[in-house]
Amino acid sequence: PLKSYAYYYYIGSAYRMLGNYPEASRYLTKARAGCPEHDSDLLSQIYINELYLLESLDINKAISYARKNKNSFKAKSQAYIISDEILSLGKSRQDRLKSLDSLEKKARKNDYLTLANNILFTLNKEKRDIDKLATLETILRTERNTYNLCRAIVDRAEFLVANGLYDKIKEIDIKYLLNIYEYYFSQRFDTQL
Repeated sequence: PLKSYAYYYYIGSAYRMLGNYPEASRYLTKARAGCPEHDSDLLSQIYINELYLLESLDINKAISYARKNKNSFKAKSQAYIISDEILSLGKSRQDRLKSLDSLEKKARKNDYLTLANNILFTLNKEKRDIDKLATLETILRTERNTYNLCRAIVDRAEFLVANGLYDKIKEIDIKYLLNIYEYYFSQRFDTQL
């Protein structure tokens, strides 16, 4: 049976993704309080969600929390890499981009493809137009997470349209977009597009 602390973690994580930060904080706090020390995998996931929650609420607190806890995890773990990602927020733009580029490669090398691709999404916000398409193609080739795959398809289509590259949009791309928008609408994601 599912332990109550694991239930609290999943609920807290869902609230964080939905942007309901007070509820996310409440459930993640309950999860941490109830999670035994031997459940290191779940403690790591709770920590990651706490970091992302703090990033949304107060970047300085997120950086401080990452700095304080990063070395509690193995250097190749997702928690460690995400800690470094959060710590990069305190760096200059140039150093941050260099750090994120290195973290993306590290995440990919350790087979954390969704994490690597999330870092690419962040990097893509800073890239020149010509480089954005290659990044999106990398995400499309390697992503396993359905949500991120949808994001990449939509971002790619928006990029192609914005740059007048209509000839690169194929019939299958249009079908994917229709399915994605239909799914987003049915899930009430339409308010976030």
